Amino acid sequence: MSRRILIIRLVTVLFFCLLLLQKGYSFANTFSSSTVDHSKLSALNKDFERVEEVTKTCLECHNLAAKQFKNTLHWTWEVKFNERRLGKRHVINNY
Repeated sequence: MSRRILIIRLVTVLFFCLLLLQKGYSFANTFSSSTVDHSKLSALNKDFERVEEVTKTCLECHNLAAKQFKNTLHWTWEVKFNERRLGKRHVINNY
């Protein structure tokens, strides 16, 4: 796939996302599969001092989340560009 086509596709997707957000469309409600109202959980109703504390608290119930997240498109995307493979698994700093 040429770089030009890739850029056109990216701009098109971003345009439609911005259009939906401008109309007040909520992606959270569309993709949410949660069966729990997390605002009612006592473990989460406190002030956390560090981000790591939040993650640790979440993982008490969502103990497979890390493994599941590593199988999502966010971590598994890959593209070949100038004979090089790019993607999360091919870089050192993969935030």
